[in-house]
Amino acid sequence: MKPKPEGIAYAHHTQGNRPGDWLISRAGFPIIEAAVNEAKKSREWRKEYMTLMMRDEEMVEKGLKRVARNMMHAGEPIERIVLFTGEDEDTVQEWLEEDDD
Repeated sequence: MKPKPEGIAYAHHTQGNRPGDWLISRAGFPIIEAAVNEAKKSREWRKEYMTLMMRDEEMVEKGLKRVARNMMHAGEPIERIVLFTGEDEDTVQEWLEEDDD
C-alpha cells in the first residue's frame, strides 16, 4: 500500500520542514500547522515524545536481538548476522551471549 501524500507531508512538516504549496491550499492544513507549532512549545509533549522515542528504540533493539538469535539457531555465521542486523560484531556477540528476554 502506497502512503498518502498528506501523511508524508504531515510527517515532513513535523520534522520542521514546510510542505509543498499543493498542501498549503488544502482546507485544514493551517489547523494542523498550528497544532504542530503548539505541540513543539509544550514541555509535556516533548517529554512524552522522547519517552515514546526511547521505547521505540528499545523495541527495535529487542527485535534485532530476536533476529540475531533466530539466525544463530538456524546456523547462520556471525558475519551474516552482522550484515543483516547492521550492528558491529561485538554487539551481536553480546546479544547472542545474553539470556533470552
